Formats: sequence, structure tokens, C-alpha cells
Amino acid sequence: MQLKQLLQLNQKGAGPADIPAYAILLVVSAMVLGFGILVLASVQTTIVSSGFGTALSTQYNAVGYGITGVSQLSQWLPLIALVIAAVIIIALILRGFGGSKM
Repeated sequence: MQLKQLLQLNQKGAGPADIPAYAILLVVSAMVLGFGILVLASVQTTIVSSGFGTALSTQYNAVGYGITGVSQLSQWLPLIALVIAAVIIIALILRGFGGSKM
């Protein structure tokens, strides 16, 4: 397949057939973010317990900022799911009224 074909957007938009793909995307995203937080928390604990730094060291704080960032990013998942659901519902309504040929 050529790059031009890969980059070509689907002209039909979102539909009921896309729901499983979006659901899998959200689940995988949540798993990756959760796993990332677990790994960062483990690294932060290891920094103190193995003597690489103290609870106030730069390394400890850097990992703490990473944990904060990932946890704040994961708080957006419900809003993203709501937007995806709204797009699919609006597409179905438009299709029902004949406003869009999907």
C-alpha cells in the first residue's frame, strides 16, 4: 500500500462499526497509563530504598512529577470517551434523518 493511500482519510466518518475500535483504544490507553503510574511509583520507591537518593532528591522529585503528569493525563479519559460516544450518536442521528450518507 502506498503512503498516499495510508494517509487518505475515511470520507464516511464515524459509525457503529467503529465502536469496537474506539473501545479497544480507550481500554489500551487506560492500561498503558495505569501501568506507567505503577512503574513510576516503583522507580520512586527504589530510588529511596536502594540509596540512589533521598525523598527530597532531584531524582525522586522528577519521578514524582512524572507520576503527577501521567495521573493528570489519565483524568481526561472519561471526557475523551464521552466525546467519542457523542460523535457516534450524532452520526447515527444524522444518518437516521438522511443528512449524511455513511
